[in-house]
Amino acid sequence: MKIQMKIQKIICFLALFASAFAFIFSLGVSTTVYNLNQTTAFMPGVIADGYYDAVQEFNHKYVLECIGLIVLAVLLFITQTSKRRNYYVSNYVAILAFTGYSLFVAITSLQTLQGFKETFLNETDFEMWKMIHEMIDAVRYTESTFWFDINMIMLIIVVIASALLVLNLVWKIVLMVNEAKLLKKSEEARKLNEEVK
Repeated sequence: MKIQMKIQKIICFLALFASAFAFIFSLGVSTTVYNLNQTTAFMPGVIADGYYDAVQEFNHKYVLECIGLIVLAVLLFITQTSKRRNYYVSNYVAILAFTGYSLFVAITSLQTLQGFKETFLNETDFEMWKMIHEMIDAVRYTESTFWFDINMIMLIIVVIASALLVLNLVWKIVLMVNEAKLLKKSEEARKLNEEVK
């Protein structure tokens, strides 16, 4: 039980840190496309109309979702999921809430981020962007998809933390059931000894 309790604490901290880093990196999702948007001010047609607005709209929603992840990760500590020997209803609720919400955020956001990345790589006129950059130093040029990639990685880490929480929950239930059986046998043996005396 001691090893399991140490591991459950580590998993809860992983969920919290993964959520916090997901939030931090979510603030930069629009960075690359912001530079691209500056270019379209000088020369429309570098990227499809509405691309920047779509990324900005998603980014606003995604930041709020990451804040929700942090709140639910903190709930794991409020319900003492990180250090309880036996889990109660509040612990089950906290684990299932974090897991369900993180899966929802990951599934919807990973698809969107991947779509934005593909649009950026396939539909951007990089030659025109580079030409504008060479003429106007203030316009930054990049072909990097770092902000899309790092956000997808952080979402995958959040999902891994959720999966570990569920596996830990199953492990905890098995240990709790076995401990209850041992206590029952111990109590039966004690009563038997008293009857013999």
